[in-house]
Amino acid sequence: MRGIPQLLLWGWVLMVTAGCGSGRTISSGTTPGGATGGTATVDFASQIQPIFNNNCALSGCHASDTASGGLVLDAGKSYANLVNVASTEVAPEKRVTPGNSAASYVIEKLTSAQPRSGGQMPLGSNPLPADQIALIRTWIDEGAPAAR
Repeated sequence: MRGIPQLLLWGWVLMVTAGCGSGRTISSGTTPGGATGGTATVDFASQIQPIFNNNCALSGCHASDTASGGLVLDAGKSYANLVNVASTEVAPEKRVTPGNSAASYVIEKLTSAQPRSGGQMPLGSNPLPADQIALIRTWIDEGAPAAR
């Protein structure tokens, strides 16, 4: 039993000293705005857009031909209609606030059974699976980058 705590202590010491003198610091990986430092782990085009394609960018919803709430979520248009764009329902709140999923209205629309305006999305359908919502949250918290 004595060896395990000692091993953990030495592992911690090695981890802390590994950055010493290298000019690098050990951090939590987040910036004050909530975005993670370094490379994003979620790619908009290959991971987020397919969620919109399958659940939102449909005729009668958020496709170019109908665009409920003026929000077009078709590929090639969705990013510009989401990121740093004021919601038409609860302006001046942004649909997506990069680095802050908690302040992004799209998260309220996806997770709240009774959002401040309208209904939960996708309207008239089952809510998105928790893993897809978590992926969207992570993308936003990573700064909502257009591409990796």
